[in-house]
Amino acid sequence: MNDRCPGCGALVAPDTAFCTRCGTAIGAGPQQAVLSSNDKWLILLGNVCLSPLLGVALYLVWKDSQPRKAQESCTLTWITVAIWVVFILGAVVIALAMPHTGKGGNV
Repeated sequence: MNDRCPGCGALVAPDTAFCTRCGTAIGAGPQQAVLSSNDKWLILLGNVCLSPLLGVALYLVWKDSQPRKAQESCTLTWITVAIWVVFILGAVVIALAMPHTGKGGNV
């Protein structure tokens, strides 16, 4: 009886240690892959520059196959949302603190 690879779903022989298609360890259950520090910075930077939707998309892609990566992506997305909130609140405070000058008003 053949087993399926937890990483890619390919059929593998029961005595196989690694999937020949994707390299995932067989018999160890789903891989608990973690994000490298470079991946974390890229996700954080992508979330800040583009949108927190990037983190949500990565979470949805990884939630079943790589739950640990999905959780880390979700955490980085919440950090990004906090950065955006601080940035927006700071901009509002600065805008309200600036003196208003109208065309016909006194300065």
